Amino acid sequence: MSGIQSFKYKRRKITVVFWNNNVWFKAKEIREILGYKESLTRFTGLLWDEENKLFKPKANLITEKGLYVLTYHKGLKPKAREKAQELYDFVQEEVMPVFEAYIRSWL
Repeated sequence: MSGIQSFKYKRRKITVVFWNNNVWFKAKEIREILGYKESLTRFTGLLWDEENKLFKPKANLITEKGLYVLTYHKGLKPKAREKAQELYDFVQEEVMPVFEAYIRSWL
């Protein structure tokens, strides 16, 4: 199962990729929403976790769990963590129901 859908979040676009029964987000867009000023490489380095695969390097995609991890990550300033929590709430309320409906349509 795979698909791509765009969502509007606070006048910004969030590209969501439904792939391999997971929800993925474009790292660059998430970084910009959170106001993270460091390089994309440094930003995604916050998510490097070989065991849990929170980030897909070649595609620059972050998993839903990776987005959740950012809400508590010490590498982000408090304001960015607050933005990450707001974004995660949006994902739970707006994105995940679409993903769940998408999965049900394939069953």
